[in-house]
Amino acid sequence: RVLEDHPGLGSAPPAVRGPWERGRTDLAAWVPAARAHLGEVAQALDGVERALEARGEVVFATYDHLDRIGVFDPLVRRRYVSALLALWLSYSNRYRRLFAKIFLREDLLDTAELGFADASKLRARSVSIEWDVESLYRVVVRYMCEGSPELRAWLGSPGGLLELHDDPETGWMPGPMPEKTQNEFATRLIGELMGTGPKKGYTHRWIPNHLQDAQRRVVPRSILNLLGYAAQQEQRRPLARGQRLLAPQDLAEALTETS
Repeated sequence: RVLEDHPGLGSAPPAVRGPWERGRTDLAAWVPAARAHLGEVAQALDGVERALEARGEVVFATYDHLDRIGVFDPLVRRRYVSALLALWLSYSNRYRRLFAKIFLREDLLDTAELGFADASKLRARSVSIEWDVESLYRVVVRYMCEGSPELRAWLGSPGGLLELHDDPETGWMPGPMPEKTQNEFATRLIGELMGTGPKKGYTHRWIPNHLQDAQRRVVPRSILNLLGYAAQQEQRRPLARGQRLLAPQDLAEALTETS
């Protein structure tokens, strides 16, 4: 994949590249070929390292969604994650221009640490990513901005509700969203309040409060799923009037599906 995405760094061993190109998702088709030519694979990676050194560049291989592996068999997931971490831990002692960024839930890292030698070295090389409420709302706005020009126009008017910037590298990015802006955004999107009677509360607080896990943390996937499912509910019974895109009932019903 490195050689495919960065032409000019070298060439893959023909005995491996052919089977891999013909069946990328069929492990039985190319893994035996890779095992039979491990020396050539190592030489190719060494060549990539030398080429990157000459260019003064660094390449990162990123891995995500590892929690979706072995959903019904945790042993499979543990073996895979442990092997992946062990592989890149060994590569980190060999390469200085070829790295990995592996995104893992903390519980998966705890389990994987038990699976191989030198796993204790992982903690010193890991960073815990915590999402505050402002960052979560900015993620939502970013997705909406990238969704369509109409949504960008809706977010920025009237009176410039949000500060939006078109970054040439990362796309549309929202500016700061303190609680006052969160309240204005949620009010325009859904309405100011959720619920009735004693359980009534501000919408911008209701959303993160109902998505917290046992450690009072919220991840972007949860809030994006919640609003996505709410949008599906809204498409089944569109609002009759007004500028709001969703109704409180849509959000309440989407919470069950999100959970």
